[in-house]
Amino acid sequence: MRYSVQFLSLCSIVLVLIAGCSQSGGQQSSSQETPPPSFGDAQSAAQRGLETFRRLVTSANAKELGFESADEVASASLGTPNQVFSVGLEQLKSYQPGGDANQMLANANRSIFPVMVRDQARASITVEQNNGKWTATGFGDSKLARQISTATKSVTGTPMIVHVLPFNLYFVGSRSENRLMLTPLGDYSSFNLKTGATLSADEVFSALAPFARNYNGLPL
Repeated sequence: MRYSVQFLSLCSIVLVLIAGCSQSGGQQSSSQETPPPSFGDAQSAAQRGLETFRRLVTSANAKELGFESADEVASASLGTPNQVFSVGLEQLKSYQPGGDANQMLANANRSIFPVMVRDQARASITVEQNNGKWTATGFGDSKLARQISTATKSVTGTPMIVHVLPFNLYFVGSRSENRLMLTPLGDYSSFNLKTGATLSADEVFSALAPFARNYNGLPL
């Protein structure tokens, strides 16, 4: 699953804001002159990201970004974040059925916050940690936000997001009886994985390992 066109990177945010300043007669500043603000914790970075996101939503793009109207974003708030863990190509190549699936997960130093309107996830804000500081790096992706919200409703305990990097696959991870379980956030037909069909991480990684060993680097 690839990020949708509704997802806005930090670079595109900067360009939009610069364009807005130019059109309003304000002083322009480049990303080099004004680095993105960073914070000591993820929550503060996400809150600043939400403030920036509100400035981007207009009547022309509100629906594309996940909102019914531009006015609706004014009442939006941050939901419970989901920590992201990644799985790399080399780890998948060496995975054997019955292996320790927990050892496959690497902390991505990234969290995804849903942007909530009442009790509905409408969009998301991604924050990343670098050198101990957190920065908002992505805004939007209403599809991913809805998928995460749907999948986490059936999860007990604290859910996580597992991102299989080489194939760009996203799962909600949870633990059941000390077993790591993964719920696909999309229909990944190339790997016979279906949305919402929870499997043990061992089953998922065992299924993906042969693809990893034969992977040529091209998009699937």
